[in-house]
Amino acid sequence: MIAPRSAPGPEPGYAPDPEPGSRTGFEADGSPPVLDFDRIFDDHFTEIHRYVARRLDVHAADDLAAETFLRAFRDRRRFDAARGEIRPWLYGIATNLLAKHRRNEIRRWKALARTAVRDTAGHHGGHAEGHEDAETARPARHRARLRPRPWAWTAATAAATAAVILAVTAGVGAGGGSADGPATAVSAPDGRQALLDIAVRAEALPAETPGAYWRRRSVAGSFTRWGDGSARYMVLFTTELDSWSPRDPRDPAFTRLDRMEGRPAASEDVATWREQGAPRSQGPKDALRRGGPIAECAGEPGCTPKPVGCTYSWQVDPKGILYDRRMTELTFADLEALPRDAGTLLERFKAISRENRSPSQEQNWSFSAVSLLNLPSPPGLRAAALRVLAGLPGTRVAGEITDPLGRPGVAVRINADETGETEIGDAMVPIDYQIVLDPVTGEMTGERSTVVRDAEGVTAGTVIGYAAYTEQGWTGERPERPEGCKEGSVG
Repeated sequence: MIAPRSAPGPEPGYAPDPEPGSRTGFEADGSPPVLDFDRIFDDHFTEIHRYVARRLDVHAADDLAAETFLRAFRDRRRFDAARGEIRPWLYGIATNLLAKHRRNEIRRWKALARTAVRDTAGHHGGHAEGHEDAETARPARHRARLRPRPWAWTAATAAATAAVILAVTAGVGAGGGSADGPATAVSAPDGRQALLDIAVRAEALPAETPGAYWRRRSVAGSFTRWGDGSARYMVLFTTELDSWSPRDPRDPAFTRLDRMEGRPAASEDVATWREQGAPRSQGPKDALRRGGPIAECAGEPGCTPKPVGCTYSWQVDPKGILYDRRMTELTFADLEALPRDAGTLLERFKAISRENRSPSQEQNWSFSAVSLLNLPSPPGLRAAALRVLAGLPGTRVAGEITDPLGRPGVAVRINADETGETEIGDAMVPIDYQIVLDPVTGEMTGERSTVVRDAEGVTAGTVIGYAAYTEQGWTGERPERPEGCKEGSVG
């Protein structure tokens, strides 16, 4: 509902101009003024994203918050500044989308309720024999990455981030195709034995010595379609995230988000982009893309997009709640206290669902397991979460992959019987959700969404959105407030 106001006047992102058809003036047909979505996005995105993230999770909030501004842009002619302000209007759109999301989730859970839950009892043991010593077989780079050490963010780290972008875009273009190449089949009919094997290796690892902070750096990207008619091309927009989670809740949690310039996704996209005059933006709609304008160096060898916006959060949470809340609100102490037995852990997932009055079905339990794999869980807890995941019918192992940093990984489809949707240009395309696991440690090293079937010129299997964790581990160092970066909500 739009809140009334007693004295109508200009709002942020709203500026009348007597010139018909101007960017912030009245339309030629006398309709309400055009809204400045660049400013609206900058003023309100982080707040709307935080509102959604507190009710779902950060990953779902990315899509839902972006959809809020996309809906607002499409319905801009319906907005009447004389009846209310921009902010409650955006909150209303976000609330409606949240309600729709929850209705869809309930329908999916009810559908899953008709599917029998597979017994996980047979997956809880008896697999250690025949496997080599996990710590001996573990590559040196993995052993070093998990040991407490000082962090040095140098040009090498920046180069690794650039490598993620280049590697992903190399396989994603107007014609489609997977960024990671064809998946290699793994053992067992649906590959879930691979998760049980990873669980055996994970639980054999020694417990890690925690530092003052758990630090993760990641790069996330999403693809969208630009152009007109048959001359369409894919554009990649990226963000870089640097997050510090304190072990002592009295210390501040720190998160920094950098929005980067965009770029045509692949060589064929560069060619089409240049044929259309190499535009650096696509009008007001560009404000809806979190990466900003196209980089000036786009299409040139070795082009690295530049930051176009930086936001950071610095706050103390006395409760010490960790960043992934898909299972429930957890602290480091909670992770240590959770059971290491898969059957007991599954019962804990069911109990939490009952407490939250959520339907106690596989979809909810899957995301609880994913949450533990995404958090700095002890090796035994990761192993239990992997075994729970392997026992759920909706889990599918997509295959062995090499991620954009050249690391081996196992891609796992979560709730494979259900698909979501994302917008590419003006069309909605069906997608799935996959996590990428380190085959030795069982840690999550990234996430991605792939197109489920050929649609709108995009080939099935094309990676349409991703997050790659470039670095993660314990550190004894502490974060510092960055200069030249705006403080606010990062979600």
